[in-house]
Amino acid sequence: MKTKEFRSNDGIEKYVALLSGHAFRIGKDWTEIPEFAWIDCYANDCISKDMIENTATSVVNQTVLDSITKVATRKNDIRGIIKRWYSDNKRDKFTVDGNPHLRELASELGYRPQRGEVDEVWNELKEELK
Repeated sequence: MKTKEFRSNDGIEKYVALLSGHAFRIGKDWTEIPEFAWIDCYANDCISKDMIENTATSVVNQTVLDSITKVATRKNDIRGIIKRWYSDNKRDKFTVDGNPHLRELASELGYRPQRGEVDEVWNELKEELK
């Protein structure tokens, strides 16, 4: 028989009584409840342990997703500017070594990009433009 651990959502002890005659007392401590009573436990403002674990995981996953999205957006912005400079033959936007000027990128982006992210984008673009 499948079970889940439940506890009261607000810390106040709940009494879950089923028409089958089964009854459960659910307080602030985790109580193991069989599957046939889960719906009634949820209906009586109880939470299951897996709800907390899944919420914590989704918060972590969302944080990771937000970070990845931010990095991808920054790289996409950098890529667009460098590609435009290259297409418009704006040689003054590049260093003597042929790398994009961080200062020039910063003035268009509104923030100073890191040399590593610019180099990564530029190296990918050079391969693409060959």
